[in-house]
Amino acid sequence: MAGDRAAPAALTITGLQVHAPVGAVRIGAGGAGEGIEGEALISPDRLPPAATVERMRAALVGRPLADRERIRRDLRAAAAGSDPAGLAGADIALWDLWSKALGLPLYRVIGGFRTRVPVCLAGEAACDSRDAAAEASAAEAAGAERDGYRGYRVAGAATAIGAQAPAAVRKRVLAAVRAVREAVAPDYPLLYRGAPAGGGLEALAIGRALDQAGYTWFEDPLPGADGEALRRLAADLDTPVLATVSGPGAGRQAAGHLARQSADLIRVRVPAVGGITAALKIARAAEAFGVNCEIDPDDGNGGLAAAGIMGAVRNAMFLLWEPGGRGDRARAAGGLIRAPLVVQAGHVTLSAEPGVGLHLDCDRIDAGTERLL
Repeated sequence: MAGDRAAPAALTITGLQVHAPVGAVRIGAGGAGEGIEGEALISPDRLPPAATVERMRAALVGRPLADRERIRRDLRAAAAGSDPAGLAGADIALWDLWSKALGLPLYRVIGGFRTRVPVCLAGEAACDSRDAAAEASAAEAAGAERDGYRGYRVAGAATAIGAQAPAAVRKRVLAAVRAVREAVAPDYPLLYRGAPAGGGLEALAIGRALDQAGYTWFEDPLPGADGEALRRLAADLDTPVLATVSGPGAGRQAAGHLARQSADLIRVRVPAVGGITAALKIARAAEAFGVNCEIDPDDGNGGLAAAGIMGAVRNAMFLLWEPGGRGDRARAAGGLIRAPLVVQAGHVTLSAEPGVGLHLDCDRIDAGTERLL
C-alpha cells in the first residue's frame, strides 16, 4: 500500500463483517487495485443485532473512506437504540482503517502529543474499615511506587460511613485513607475510587480526608447523574472530583458538568460513548474548559484504543492498569490479541506501526465464528 499513501482519499469502503459470537469487526476499503482492512473488537455480550449491522453496512459500503465525519453521523443514526459498543466497534475499525491508509499509528493521525503514556496501578485491596484491608491497600500503594507506576488508585471503602455509621467505623475508614498516603512519598499521586453507599454525607467525609491527605482526585463520589449534588460536593472539596460520562448522551452529560462546574475532571469509556470519535469530541470540549478528560482503558480492545487517544491528547493524566490475571485477560481480549500492551518503567510505549495497534489472532477468530453478521 506504500505507493497509495499519497492518495488515501481515493479509497472506498467495500464491506463490514461482524464475527459472532467472538466480536471481531472488520471493515474493508479498496481503490486502484489495492485493498486494506481495519479491525476492532466488541465484547461478545454487547454485539449489535443483525438488523443493526445491516443498517450500519448500508451506511458504510460504497462511501469514500475520507468522508469520516459524515459517515460517523450516518453510522450513529443506523445504530440508534442499540448498545453504543456496537457503534464503537465500527468506529474503532474505521480509525484503524484510516490510520493504515495514511501509514501512521492512531495517536499520530489524531494529534501526536506523546509516544509514552503514564500508567497508574488500579488497586485491588479495599481501603475500608477493616484493619487488614487498609494495610493491604497501603502495601499495594508502596509496591506500585517501588515498581515505577506513576500513581496508585485506591479501591473505595466497602463499609458505609455516613452520619449513621458508628464513630469507630467512621474513624477507621478515614484513618485508612491517611495510612495509604503515609505508605508513599508525599507527592506520589493517589486517586480514590468513590461511589460510596452512604450518599452525600459519606462522600463529603471521605473527601475531607482526601483533602487532608493530598489525594490527586476523587472518582465518581456520588452514584447516578445528579449534577447539582456533584457541583455542591466539588465546591466543598479541595480534592478534584472526577465524573464518568457514558451512553449516547455522554457528550451532553460532559457539557453539563463543564458548564456548571460540577466536576473537575471527566472520564470516558470508549465503548460506552460510541467509539474513539465521541471520546475525542468530549476530550476536546474538556480541553477548551481547561479540564482533564481521562480515558478508561476498558475499551474492549485491550486498552489499545484508549492508549492511542492518550497519545494524541494532552489533557489526560493516567492510563489505569489492572494487575493480575483479570487485567492480563482483558488486555489480551481472552487471547484474541497476540501482542497486548506492556508496561515498562511506569509507562506504555506506543507502537509506531500504522493503525490502532491490534494484532488479532485470525485463526482463533475464525475458529470461534459461528456466523457473520
